[in-house]
Amino acid sequence: MTQIGIAGFRPKGLDAITPFHVAADLYRDVAYPGGIYNAAFIDQYATALVQMDAQAAQAGISRGDQQCAADFHAHVPANIPYSIATNSKLHPYDDAYWQTSPGEFADRIDVPVLGCQSWQDGLVSSRATEMYDDTFKQATTWFIGMNGARTMCASPPRRSA
Repeated sequence: MTQIGIAGFRPKGLDAITPFHVAADLYRDVAYPGGIYNAAFIDQYATALVQMDAQAAQAGISRGDQQCAADFHAHVPANIPYSIATNSKLHPYDDAYWQTSPGEFADRIDVPVLGCQSWQDGLVSSRATEMYDDTFKQATTWFIGMNGARTMCASPPRRSA
């Protein structure tokens, strides 16, 4: 989800993206699939985002990059009000909060895209798969779709001899 959100802003130096298991509708596919709040995933995802951010900053901080350390320590508390774990509980209905999603600017993506989607993943839907056909530039988009679990894209099935 984040790759699509960031790529839509066309940052300088971005050469390609490889979004796997994209959710196009954060409300219906992620937070409230079938109308039921998915607390386990939302809390896990929010925690993982904070951990990945800390992990990314750690390299610069370890090298003694004072600006990186200052920026990281300043934005961690500033990001708390924007946590999806907090906001998803405050917005139990499909209101304006959910209308702005990572895919909002997906039609602006102008770098090559290699995507993978497993249809046994409970957090993806046909809406996400349609982005590969209807939104991304066909000449520079490749898509792998398969039946199987989330890990199928990261670890292809082994073939027996």
